[in-house]
Amino acid sequence: MDPPMDAIYVTPGFGQIKNIQEAINIATPGTRIIVSPGLYSRQIKITKPGLIIEAKEINGEVQLSINAGPLMLIELKNEETCTLRGFKFIHSGERQDTEDENWINNMQITQDINCALLVIGGIVTAEDCQVTLGSIKSPMLAFAVQDAQLNLSHCEIKGNEEIGSVGVFCRNSGLNIHSCKVFKHKEGGIIIDNKPSQSTMISESAIVNNTKFGILCKNQDAVAVVQHNKIMQNEGPGILIIDGNISKIKENEIKYNEIGIEVLDSSPHIIKNKIRCNFGNGINAKTTTMISTVKINGNQIYENENGICLKGDNLRAIIEENPFIGNNRKAGIRLEESAEADIISNDIYENICQGILLVTQTSANVEKNKIYGNLRANIALGLGKTRIQENRIYKGRCEGVFLFESVNCQIISNEIYENNDGILAVDGSIEINNNSIHDNKRTGITLAGNGECILRENEVFRNSACGFNIRDSIFATLMGNKGFENPIQICVLSDKEHNIPSLRKDNEWKGEVQLPLPSYCNLL
Repeated sequence: MDPPMDAIYVTPGFGQIKNIQEAINIATPGTRIIVSPGLYSRQIKITKPGLIIEAKEINGEVQLSINAGPLMLIELKNEETCTLRGFKFIHSGERQDTEDENWINNMQITQDINCALLVIGGIVTAEDCQVTLGSIKSPMLAFAVQDAQLNLSHCEIKGNEEIGSVGVFCRNSGLNIHSCKVFKHKEGGIIIDNKPSQSTMISESAIVNNTKFGILCKNQDAVAVVQHNKIMQNEGPGILIIDGNISKIKENEIKYNEIGIEVLDSSPHIIKNKIRCNFGNGINAKTTTMISTVKINGNQIYENENGICLKGDNLRAIIEENPFIGNNRKAGIRLEESAEADIISNDIYENICQGILLVTQTSANVEKNKIYGNLRANIALGLGKTRIQENRIYKGRCEGVFLFESVNCQIISNEIYENNDGILAVDGSIEINNNSIHDNKRTGITLAGNGECILRENEVFRNSACGFNIRDSIFATLMGNKGFENPIQICVLSDKEHNIPSLRKDNEWKGEVQLPLPSYCNLL
């Protein structure tokens, strides 16, 4: 398509207008400025609304270069617009803005900071642009936006792996990034420092090979939507969510990062992502001061260290309907430091350690999951209030459910089969009700150590050694249970005195039982 006749043309070296700033100075609002290929080494400042500044040739390089300050500064009023197309920004960053090692944490946006593009006010769209900071001498931002709206489409923003840089820094602004690549930034790919009223969307983009993090979402109740991206090979979290942020992370591929998604004192919604092959945990969430609720739905989380790891007494997670939490090098789901979780309707399988690991003092509601084929216990838990209900727990290399010093734990209406032991509880006081426990390689239920347990209306059958095994100093109350097709239906070797007639009368045993003789009197 031929360029319009009423546009302003910029041609370096010859022609009536030789540089971009000269064209901007004579332009009226709404003018199109068409720039011929070449190297332009002057700062550009835009304060007029409606300008469209674009490269003349799609494949011709229009290079903008500067040593210090903002290469292009756009300062507009709220609803005023500017569009850029087809430019290559090259900044050498020879002037050092700060000697502060924590410069990015103390970043102040001023009109003279080093950056490729600085937007202060207005609505700016950049399309088909490139940024390269490979030769910078001091830390800097590539694109910075404050109190404005920045739309990026089909842009490549390349940093410097030796000198600190950030790809996009957004503060109190709308941000829309689509089909872009942000890579090789030592201080992080994208920083979103917004208020709840500002809209942020990052989609169809590649956020790769950055250090510290790929994307940082921060601030109380602020929401960024991060969807359909490839976030990978970042030396830190692929996505870092902090300070009460409630972003939505949806349908991304997050792989080969130090951590897939890290959440600190925040309540994001993590939906339908593929989180795999990260060197640390797939999702790592922790609270220190703030009450947080993390929602994790519909994800495939595999080949990480732990699939999901939750820590902190102010943390609650809802982990629901994830179709694949498996093949992780440790646990599928791990809770520590008094964290709480609802774990509902997930498929959790073939993890190298436990399917679900609830470390002492954590609590969970584990309901309607399929938990199978994990190399250690399918579910393992310590002290904490936990309810395990209506799950299928099967084909574990060790126990279906392993409990150590558990109190206030209820195991209700599960099918537990083809594990090494169905349930093994040591030193605890638990309730086991209405379960079907069968075809395990050793025992259906083993209760050992110290404690008082209640078992009601369980069907325990076809286990290879024993149905109910009660030993050591356990006192168990059994009512309405059925044991059949086990070599031994029930074996009581506890030194606690049990009501043997009641054990026989109140339960149904079909086959051999090993019960102590009742004591009718004591001989002095």
